[in-house]
Amino acid sequence: MSSLFEENYDTGYDEEEEFDDEEQSRDSRARRRRAQALASARRRAAARRDRRLPATPASPPATPPQRAVVNAVKELDLQTQVQQDTLQSAIAAQNRKFDRAALSTVATLLVSEGFRTFGTPDNNLVRAGIQILPLVAFPTGEKRKGIGGVIRHPAFYGGLGVLALAFIDDQRKRNSAVQNVDVLGPSRLTVGAVDLFVADVRDASGKVPANVTPAWESSNVAVAEINATTGQVTARSAGVTIISAKAGDIVRRVRLEVVAAGGK
Repeated sequence: MSSLFEENYDTGYDEEEEFDDEEQSRDSRARRRRAQALASARRRAAARRDRRLPATPASPPATPPQRAVVNAVKELDLQTQVQQDTLQSAIAAQNRKFDRAALSTVATLLVSEGFRTFGTPDNNLVRAGIQILPLVAFPTGEKRKGIGGVIRHPAFYGGLGVLALAFIDDQRKRNSAVQNVDVLGPSRLTVGAVDLFVADVRDASGKVPANVTPAWESSNVAVAEINATTGQVTARSAGVTIISAKAGDIVRRVRLEVVAAGGK
């Protein structure tokens, strides 16, 4: 009988445990359903709220900070000002070059006109120096320092050329200049006699210079008169005169005595 009681007791315990499991399962399912219903309600509420809210505008493009914009504008203005100053400086320098070129041209014309009006200096080097002066004001191209800038200046190579030509011309004149004059003619004439004086003119090389004609002159035309070009002399009265022959820078003088007819 005790075994039967124990069997019935064991059976009753198992049924109670099964009942508890079913209760827990129902509670769990109920909680899940409530959770699902709550989540669904939240989603529907969020959807309704989103439909009521206005559309969010697109975000504006990112802009640099105001200070950076101001600095960029200042930098651009500074660069523009520097470029304008550089351009103005270049224009001013070019205008100064034009003014100097005009001054050099005018000075050159004045020198030429001065030579024509007052005559050319006898010294070729002096003449060349005067002609070089206007070149000093002439503008140069690119500025160079040192010996390179001096050599490239028009006053240097232009003046060097003028001086070289003046030196060559001076040497030519010296070589072709009269170096010696020998006078041939009578030393005594009677009154009324006519004779001829001749000048032998030679340059430094011993040659007769071209286009050189001696000029004749009598110191006392009352005693003897001489033709300045031909050298023909005519005795006028008794006395003594000096006959001069000038060729270039050389002057030769001879004494001429005129005596009366029949005199000794």
